Amino acid sequence: RSKKMKTVAVIHDLAFHMFGKQYTFKDWALLHAFSAQVAREADTVIAVSQSTAHDIATYYGRTKDVHVVHHGVDLEKFHVPSEDEKQSSWQALTHQYPKLQKPYLLFVGQMQPRKNLVRLVKAFEMAKAEHQDLQLVISSGHGWKQAEILDAISASSVKNRIYMPGAVVDNLLPALYWHAQAFALVSMYEGFGMPILEALACGTPVVTSNVSSMPEVAAGKAMLVEPDSTESIAEGIKKALLQERGGGLTNGHSWDVCAQRTWQVIRRG
Repeated sequence: RSKKMKTVAVIHDLAFHMFGKQYTFKDWALLHAFSAQVAREADTVIAVSQSTAHDIATYYGRTKDVHVVHHGVDLEKFHVPSEDEKQSSWQALTHQYPKLQKPYLLFVGQMQPRKNLVRLVKAFEMAKAEHQDLQLVISSGHGWKQAEILDAISASSVKNRIYMPGAVVDNLLPALYWHAQAFALVSMYEGFGMPILEALACGTPVVTSNVSSMPEVAAGKAMLVEPDSTESIAEGIKKALLQERGGGLTNGHSWDVCAQRTWQVIRRG
């Protein structure tokens, strides 16, 4: 880049530092080299969470000109539905995904080891003892290193109540949240955790991990659990299943606000 041209870089997460074995060597090496260069050379760095800003300081020693700007969520798409909207959306959902049954616990995200799905499946087994009709819905597109996860599902005593529809089509994703009894994202690490915001915007009770960015994103609106404890996850699920639905999120969580804050950082930079 030209030395006269100032640069602003956005860093989402540094998961490859903590979970290097979950990446191919090529991806790991590229991420290491690129992120180190960005952290060293960019005039201004935007981190998507305080957690990521802390990681930037920890791994690259950079604290100067690092600004936190949270991601937003599409509040027109992800919102608390009207009763008519909820009823018609269930018909559309079950037409597209006929194996979907209420009540269900929902996971949305990539199927990869860091998402902690093996423990989620085991915790679901424990929670299901008190919620016999509960279904676990894993909405996931392409991931990596899925063998252990798929083996855990195949070996589960309640595998007939675990439904994997793949990545749910985009226009039906809000409805998938609307009809979920609760949503679970119990990852070992997240740079942000977009599905947490999506679920909260839809009024869906959330259970999530008490590590990295997840408590920050949930901001007191979710049931927090220890991701390395199946028992803790199971207890969190059971409590979330009994929670009343929330009232959604305010405009402060919109992409417009995210864009405004990003532009403010760019102008200052």
